[in-house]
Amino acid sequence: MAKEGVLIGNRDLGSQMQVTNGYWFSYPGYNELLTGKADPNIDSNKAIENPNITILEWLNKQSEYQGKVAAFGSWDVFPAIINRTRSGLPINAGFESADWAGLSDKAQWLNTLQTQVPSPWHNVRLDAFTFGFTKEYILLHQPKVIYVALGETDDFAHQGNYPEYLRGANRADKFIAQLWTLLQSMEQYQDNTNLIITVDHGRGDSAQSWQHHASPKAVKGYLNGLKQYQDGIPGADQIWLAAMGPDVKESVGSQQTSNFTLDQVAATAVQLLGFDYLQFATDIGRPLPIIKQR
Repeated sequence: MAKEGVLIGNRDLGSQMQVTNGYWFSYPGYNELLTGKADPNIDSNKAIENPNITILEWLNKQSEYQGKVAAFGSWDVFPAIINRTRSGLPINAGFESADWAGLSDKAQWLNTLQTQVPSPWHNVRLDAFTFGFTKEYILLHQPKVIYVALGETDDFAHQGNYPEYLRGANRADKFIAQLWTLLQSMEQYQDNTNLIITVDHGRGDSAQSWQHHASPKAVKGYLNGLKQYQDGIPGADQIWLAAMGPDVKESVGSQQTSNFTLDQVAATAVQLLGFDYLQFATDIGRPLPIIKQR
């Protein structure tokens, strides 16, 4: 991706990217990522249906994308974040089984296996199931837009399991590589697909705080279990982004030295699909300057 796409967030090269929400944890971050705007009222990770419209929901209402948008996640809160009730989007997350028509033998096997393999966590499944279901859905339905959210790195970090944190990141790299290879092997997607990878928050920047992420405001509220960190977790607002595809500028290493934010990702994704992002919303972050001129 460094050779064929763009990387943002390598602070050693002066590239900065961070969240704009005031909390520095998951639901506020995913809302900002998918709607293009931080919402101060989203101040917990409780599975409350999102009042805000995500780009996924908006795209599904556009004639050429209707029924061609789907989401997969390892965390069981994604049906609320994307508001499955209102959006009507196909969302498979947490420990949900694949339930779409025409399930392949592989998808049925994954359904069975998911009930037999214990997860280390009560609300997050192993990423292999999320990726496996994603792959089977793509092969059968060939959606135009797909959102995939992996979760292992965050949860192994919260456990303080640094070896598995690194292995989880490596597995995620391999899943993304396999996804890209799959897309390039299919006529519909080959040389016609853009890939954006980013995160919902950062982590602590020291040996003492790397397991955690929270803002000064969050440790006084929802994450008061971290109240010993009165100033929040330094570094937890720092994020990164990688992108590649036919409409993404090539930038070897990281030549983007401006200061970018998570609320710009939604507009970037919409613009990459050929829409004017202002059709989605006028009060969101502007697209990142990574899109080739058409």
